[in-house]
Amino acid sequence: MALLTRRTLINATSIIYLISLTILAGYALHSTRTLTLPIPNILTALTAALPALAGLTLSGAQTLSSALAPKSKHAGNRFDAPPPPLSQSKILLSAVAFLLVYETIIGTLAGTRIWPIDGLECNLHSTWQGLFRTKNAARITAIQDAFKCCGFSGVKDMAFPFPDAMHGGDACVIRYERTERCLEGWRGEERKVAGMLLAVVIGVVVWELIILAFPSPATSSWLPSTFKLPGDSSARQIGYRDNEADDAEQDVGGEEDSVFGETRRLNDDARLASQVEAGRLHPSALTRNEWRGED
Repeated sequence: MALLTRRTLINATSIIYLISLTILAGYALHSTRTLTLPIPNILTALTAALPALAGLTLSGAQTLSSALAPKSKHAGNRFDAPPPPLSQSKILLSAVAFLLVYETIIGTLAGTRIWPIDGLECNLHSTWQGLFRTKNAARITAIQDAFKCCGFSGVKDMAFPFPDAMHGGDACVIRYERTERCLEGWRGEERKVAGMLLAVVIGVVVWELIILAFPSPATSSWLPSTFKLPGDSSARQIGYRDNEADDAEQDVGGEEDSVFGETRRLNDDARLASQVEAGRLHPSALTRNEWRGED
């Protein structure tokens, strides 16, 4: 019961923690789209998918590694056994390597949106200029309203309302009475969102290190570790084991937990019963000679 409680606590904590990281990444994705930040949507989407992907990949690899590992004499079944060390499990090692490459790529791309600060202005300028050329008033207005500013590098630089016969370059300043440009606020928001993405990556890495350093006694939280015989009123559960596992482990305790071991014992009993019955129907020659001697 203590092990079950510990496993449940670990699983619940991991799920809540990974969901929190997913929510953080989702907020970053929302900010990127709302404020038209020059951060690729694919980067924020992949970051939002990272916590769930890491949880499923690592947990699945641990469960599969435990199932394929040699069974301990003291384990009820293979799924309840702790996973083998990382260096001895090719499946777990491959999963960790995949996640490491995934996280390195995302973390590096997110880091380029934080530093250097001067290098961010070029992408910001290109994005704003594209909005201005296409007369995307909704996007520019959303940026200006979010940071209470006008224009990009100046209050008259590509600001909305757009200059026309009715409005001059200072139309935004006159209408909204704003004196701040949008460059600093917009750039700061880009760095903040990129920092959120990087925090998600680091948070997932920390979780993986903890799970690998302190594995749970039972690594499977949603895969069934036993199979129940249909129609068995006694609710007896029999652990599944394959032929190779039975050949590799010939101890009595292992066979008692195995369907194949049970089958072999029944066959042995049937063979012994056949031999006894044959001996009763056909007495040996020594027994017949003893009968003749008595006559």
